Amino acid sequence: MSPEAAQALLRFQFNTVAVARMNELAEKSRQGTIAPAERALLERYLRVGNFLNLVHAKARCALAEPSSPAS
Repeated sequence: MSPEAAQALLRFQFNTVAVARMNELAEKSRQGTIAPAERALLERYLRVGNFLNLVHAKARCALAEPSSPAS
C-alpha cells in the first residue's frame, strides 16, 4: 500500500453527527431503554467501527514499513 493510500484511509472516520448518535444509542443501551431498531443500528455502527479499526491498523502498519529500495 502506498503511503498516500494509507494516509487517505486514516482520514476515514465517523462524522460528529454519527458519533453523537452512537453515544446516544450507547447510553440507551446502558440504561436498558433501547428499542430493537435502535439496537440494530448500534450494532451496525459497531461493525463499521470495527472494520475501520482494522483498516486503520493496516494503514498504520503500511506507514511503519520501511520503503523498499529502488531496483
